[in-house]
Amino acid sequence: FVIPDVTPIIELKENGSSIIVTLENLQEYIDLNLKWYFDYGINEIFDTIRCGWNTLMPIDQLNILTPNEISKYICGEDKLYDFSLTTLQHNITLKGGYNISSPTIILLFKILASLNIMEQKKFIRFITGIPRLPVGGISNLSPRITIIRVADKKLLPSVMTCTHYLKLPDYNDENTLKEKLFY
Repeated sequence: FVIPDVTPIIELKENGSSIIVTLENLQEYIDLNLKWYFDYGINEIFDTIRCGWNTLMPIDQLNILTPNEISKYICGEDKLYDFSLTTLQHNITLKGGYNISSPTIILLFKILASLNIMEQKKFIRFITGIPRLPVGGISNLSPRITIIRVADKKLLPSVMTCTHYLKLPDYNDENTLKEKLFY
């Protein structure tokens, strides 16, 4: 009767490390696991969230926000992103030989502007590692998305999620770019 895969050993009841789980005591073991995880296991997570939140505003003033507003601040926006040409041009940095008039970048922005919400989330997840943008959208993404040119057209696009770098080969046509990007 211990928490599985936790070091040091955490006993769920007195002498739990010497009690073998059997079919007869399985339900008790499950109940004690659930109790531990919900009573103690997530406390560290909530303490971290509480500490972080207090850097923004006192937690005792949280009642001035609606549950939806709190969710947005913790999880980011979950709505249709503004992937318009203007937004993309103003919020994406181009490097390594790409500029705003590069044919591949023009094609990429055209593809991104045509994406549905699920495709947008997949693209954002590919670039950042998470499917949601921060409150305020792509303009509040930090660090900014940076697209860097890769010379080898045989490669697939790749990313560095921690820095939001998209390493994009200079593909010749829209179909190839879209196919490789969404591979």
